[in-house]
Amino acid sequence: KFDKDLKINLGKFISFLKINKLNLKSVGGYYPSNYEIDDLDILPWMSASDMLLGDTSSVLYEFLLFDRPIITVNAKTRLDKGINIHEPMDLIGAITRCLENPEEFSINRKEYLEDLHPFTDGNSTVRVMKIIQKVIHSDEVDGLKQKSPNWLRKRKIRKMVKE
Repeated sequence: KFDKDLKINLGKFISFLKINKLNLKSVGGYYPSNYEIDDLDILPWMSASDMLLGDTSSVLYEFLLFDRPIITVNAKTRLDKGINIHEPMDLIGAITRCLENPEEFSINRKEYLEDLHPFTDGNSTVRVMKIIQKVIHSDEVDGLKQKSPNWLRKRKIRKMVKE
């Protein structure tokens, strides 16, 4: 848990806080932040950030595109993409280390980026759309069965996101 000492120490930094709305109800307590992000599009915020702190969210892997420091909390895999901490008291040291030596895990971040995002040319959507068009215009679509709609699940998700 974040305590008052951590709040004082984090005062040295400008921080942005983005909590996944699906998890919002389970998050309690105090979270020090200068700005809380409500935008669904977090890429501009990521672009403006010197580093990222998170757990094992896919956002961490998107952040690899920026080749900037990453701090994870209790990560289980790919630990060498950044600094992994287990205790709140280790956070300030990890932030300081990242800001003082942002290149420390750069080679590892680039290797993971190559594995996860092999195309960084900005044409991924074009490639996907070409494949979709090819499948639509082939006979493969005719053999597919329509999935029955799951209205209850969709309704629950919409309700959680709106809250």
